Amino acid sequence: MEVGYYGMPLGFRFHPTDQELVSSYLRDRALSGKPLGKPFIQEFNLFGQTPPWVVWEQFGGNSLLDQDLFFFYELRSRSDSDSRSKRQIEAGGTWSETSSDKVLGLDGIPIGDKGHFRSFFPDLKGI
Repeated sequence: MEVGYYGMPLGFRFHPTDQELVSSYLRDRALSGKPLGKPFIQEFNLFGQTPPWVVWEQFGGNSLLDQDLFFFYELRSRSDSDSRSKRQIEAGGTWSETSSDKVLGLDGIPIGDKGHFRSFFPDLKGI
């Protein structure tokens, strides 16, 4: 059998449901405080110096085809007195939430939120 991405069988795709992501992977990570050790969910500071297009290339880029990238990152407040999350990218842009959905558990009770974000770099307009 041919081996593909991360030693998985060729053709394997990581497509967990939102409920599976929150109740299994992310819950375990949040409770343990230890890295997941799963190759499909990366630990990466999305708000650091690395622009989003470099992150995309670093974690597979166009070879991902129709696959999503999954990241576990720590939300940080903008300041001690501000409860809003910092969304500024040190490389000069920001993350803007385009939509948000509640993630429901098997019993229908909300167990998390799923946000969809896009990056915005005002200095790159017209390039």
